[in-house]
Amino acid sequence: ELAAAQYITKKHRNDQPENKTVKQAIEDYLEDNASSLSPSTARGYRTIRNNLPITLLNASLESVSISLLQRSINEYGKTRSPKTVRNAVNLLSPVFKYAKFDSDLKDILLPGREKPETGGKFSGKSGKTEGFSTF
Repeated sequence: ELAAAQYITKKHRNDQPENKTVKQAIEDYLEDNASSLSPSTARGYRTIRNNLPITLLNASLESVSISLLQRSINEYGKTRSPKTVRNAVNLLSPVFKYAKFDSDLKDILLPGREKPETGGKFSGKSGKTEGFSTF
């Protein structure tokens, strides 16, 4: 009984936002919402979790500030597309809400969207379709 009581106390203590890291909060969110996330979304979120800056992942929820989030997102975005960066912020927002951590991510600046290339896969500069012969 003593071991059970200690386990419950430890689990309850670790559930408190001030004792939980961002990485733990992400893992809890993914585990608890596994049935409602598509497999590809969950896989993408795990990839994001594995690649976020370690300073953010190891930070306690209590110590996270907009400044830390912005620096982490800027660092993360140096080698990733704007869409991937938006996906990371779209993961962090519900994670913080799920962990009952009060942080408004609306203040985070995201990189601009990339302009799509004009023309299709087989379109040349002249606009004519290449790669197909006409009969």
